[in-house]
Amino acid sequence: MRRTIPAMKPFSVSEHGFLNVGDLKQFAYCPRIPYFIRFLGLRTSPTFLMEQGVVREREFDRKQKRHETSRFGLEQGRRHLHVHIASERYKLTGIIDLVVEGNDEIVVVDCKGAKKFPGENHYAQIGAYGLLAEERFNKPCRKGFLYYSEGRQWVEIKIDDVLRRRVLELIEQAGRVVNTGMFPEATAQIAKCRSCEFINFCGDRW
Repeated sequence: MRRTIPAMKPFSVSEHGFLNVGDLKQFAYCPRIPYFIRFLGLRTSPTFLMEQGVVREREFDRKQKRHETSRFGLEQGRRHLHVHIASERYKLTGIIDLVVEGNDEIVVVDCKGAKKFPGENHYAQIGAYGLLAEERFNKPCRKGFLYYSEGRQWVEIKIDDVLRRRVLELIEQAGRVVNTGMFPEATAQIAKCRSCEFINFCGDRW
């Protein structure tokens, strides 16, 4: 079991009025995680996988010159690494690993330091990045990619109306939890709890 330790002080998005994309990803995985982190101010010690993810993200950055833009469905494009975006419209912030800007559209890319396993939370993350990138670059974002560095696998995700609506729902729901302190229901998939660093705080799950 990974050790959970308190942060210096609890904090809430209400201090600045913004969520971040990490909140949405965690909320889609289990609604209680952003409650523990954002409302109670808890944090966890870095894991081996987290540290490996940083290393592989750096490798991903170095390899970008070798990746043809055709991989992303663009004839030509300009690469923007580690794009920080804060949206007043969505009250959402995020740092996108890679935005590929074509003449008429953009593509967002996120690097994962793990094996291929896209879940709903990863789809939500790409969808949120798409909304942010559209606002920043003023071009449509119809798709994004997940790059799983451990297996060097790419997963294309279509950013359609269904995914957009889901992201907007998550923004509303996650914002309500971390701003009001409402303790949410845990994920219905109890298998996720076995490896969760916050399991000791969920008295109804163990």
